[in-house]
Amino acid sequence: MQVRKFEARTMKEALDLVKAHMGPEAIILSAKDNNKGFGLIGGTSVEVTAAITNETLKKKLLAEKRMKEEARQRFQKAPARDQKQFINKVAERTMSAAPAAPVVKRPLTATPYIDIGDEDQPPRPPAMVRAPSPAVGGMEMVREARSEKVEALESQIRELKSLIEKFHKVPQSFVGGHPGADEGIPYHLSEAYQNLIKLGIDADLVVKVLRKAQSTLGPTSSKKSALVEAWVVQYFMKNLEVSEKLSSSRYHIFVGSTGQGKTTSLVKVASHLLLKEKKRIAIVSMDTFKVGASDQLKIYAQILNVPFAVVRKPQDWQVLESKLERIDHILVDAPGFTLKGESEASWLETMLPHSKQGRQIHWVQSIVARDEEVMGLAERYSKIGFDDVIFTRVDESSRQGVLLNFQNRFKKPVLGFGIGVQIPEDFAWANKERITDMIFRITGA
Repeated sequence: MQVRKFEARTMKEALDLVKAHMGPEAIILSAKDNNKGFGLIGGTSVEVTAAITNETLKKKLLAEKRMKEEARQRFQKAPARDQKQFINKVAERTMSAAPAAPVVKRPLTATPYIDIGDEDQPPRPPAMVRAPSPAVGGMEMVREARSEKVEALESQIRELKSLIEKFHKVPQSFVGGHPGADEGIPYHLSEAYQNLIKLGIDADLVVKVLRKAQSTLGPTSSKKSALVEAWVVQYFMKNLEVSEKLSSSRYHIFVGSTGQGKTTSLVKVASHLLLKEKKRIAIVSMDTFKVGASDQLKIYAQILNVPFAVVRKPQDWQVLESKLERIDHILVDAPGFTLKGESEASWLETMLPHSKQGRQIHWVQSIVARDEEVMGLAERYSKIGFDDVIFTRVDESSRQGVLLNFQNRFKKPVLGFGIGVQIPEDFAWANKERITDMIFRITGA
């Protein structure tokens, strides 16, 4: 039995080396990725350990020995099945052409064979001790030849058992053990799969995009990591949905659960409308549940010098409308509900304002929350209905893939981002280039 290790840049190159040096019947014992430098210019490599019996290797060397160099090269590039058939044919022809070994007759000894029993047992009767006849001598030779064959078979069986035991000790996941193998991602796309997963993008979405990339780029280009990465970034940027500014609706309602940056986002947007766009605005609080929520928002309204009101019942909107006729936009801060109970959803639907001049509902969500929390909240708020999303605390997160997961599921545009605590500076309106740069860290900004 011969066991050897082969190292190459890719799994295919390593398997080609195994086939060239050990033949098509070699058994792969293990395979692993090496992160150390390979060759002169460095890079990752694949290390494969293979084994083959001495007898099988001799057959391969015998078949290649009679070939010219050109024929040997064609033979090594042939499929494993064709190589195996050719090696077996050469071995059969060689064995049939070899002269039969002469049969050597052993001389019969005149000394009779004596059975020696145990010391405690009586000697065998004299009648049992006799000189062997020629026929008996022939049978002894047959028995000896058979025993040699049995010993050879037993030796081969022991080698096979040892090989199987070693094989069982090796992890059997090396064939499909690369990242994404369980989802059907080929080896040459495993690095791209792993990088996208690290960004926080959902595995199902990653598999869908990489399969589309492989189909679009083709078998050759899809093996070039730079082309795959560029295609994936372009695909996501093309399919992003954004709202780069507020609509002309009269009411802009900010909804979401407690602690997601809802009130802060409202004040940042209000500052932008007032200072940058010179709009006439008013701020309204619907949050009569959280202690101090209305008071805090009232202070911001005083700083901005804009009208402020608190709505406690649906009829209050009519009174408000009569006093704010000349206002361009009314920004409404809704209570921080999780909507896990039917009462919260029912109250919010009843209390939301309705206007002929339209309303826009902005769902506000922290990007540092777990994916399942984000999706669960968005699912509950989608029953009430929201038009776009504002993601906050973006500066605190290193994985913005949840944004792509959200859009893939709910198809809602992104309005903007909260990128800090300063008002109004730390707010950015969304656009496709900004989101793509933020997720894939293209410029490092």
